Amino acid sequence: MPGDGARWRAGSLQALRRMPSYSRRILTAVATVLLAAGGLDAQEMRVLLIGAHPDDEDTNLIAWLQRGGHAHTAYLSLTRGDGGQNLIGNELGEELGIIRTEELLAARRVDGAHQFFTRAYDFGFSKSAAETYAHWPKASLLNDVVTVVRAWRPHIIITMFSGTPRDGHGQHQVSAILGKEAYAVASDTVRFPVRDFGPAWTPQKLYQTARFQPDSATLRFNVGEYDPELRKSYAEIAGESRSQHKSQGFGALQRGLFAAFGFGGHGCGLLSGARMALAGGRAGVVPDRAARGVSRDRDAGGGCGGPGFRRG
Repeated sequence: MPGDGARWRAGSLQALRRMPSYSRRILTAVATVLLAAGGLDAQEMRVLLIGAHPDDEDTNLIAWLQRGGHAHTAYLSLTRGDGGQNLIGNELGEELGIIRTEELLAARRVDGAHQFFTRAYDFGFSKSAAETYAHWPKASLLNDVVTVVRAWRPHIIITMFSGTPRDGHGQHQVSAILGKEAYAVASDTVRFPVRDFGPAWTPQKLYQTARFQPDSATLRFNVGEYDPELRKSYAEIAGESRSQHKSQGFGALQRGLFAAFGFGGHGCGLLSGARMALAGGRAGVVPDRAARGVSRDRDAGGGCGGPGFRRG
């Protein structure tokens, strides 16, 4: 697989440090084509989940959002997982990264979401964000994440981790730190010029999953609903998607509902407080101030909350 190998070598730390700006422009152009010609309506809701590794994704949430028709959904994995284990063969390092990339793309074919990567190389376990940054140039990775945010133009960003030591793995911490920073600076065209990073975009809401600390969730809803048209529940779709990570030994079909999720009251939900508007011919978002708990803070949903989510 010489072609795949060559592409994957672009994910090495050396390539990351010398990444040319035209690569970012190519990524932006690809996403623009997706939006314009790939069936995505600029006025429809978009969500971006951000994690460090291919298997950090929340397939339950992705399946519910994408297959349930709630929002166009994408997952950004900082790495391709080359530092992980391999339960199905002897490939490690970059070769494992190729395998795990294909597994993640297979998962997206099941749940219908889109997939993005940065060029960060998974060098293995690290204990802290500081240790991770010793291997990853922070500025370059933030450039990548901002490029993806501007390309996908998400109204909602969801980090898989908290960005604190309680995440354990240093790469997990960094994925959340970068996600929060990109949320804050994606509209800054002085620091991130349009020429290199694409048109500015301002996400409206920022969440952090609470799947590892469900008691801390401020927003809950049922992601295991049965879809009569698909003849399966979103939990089953998520299980099938998760099962694509064969090298990691993950996944099994799930039937029924996940007890960890429940219905939220008061008419509040993940997408509450966000509605679409066209201003000056460009797609944008304005807060729905008639919605309960809307505020001007980082989460326009105010006191309303979603599934194992915690406001960032």
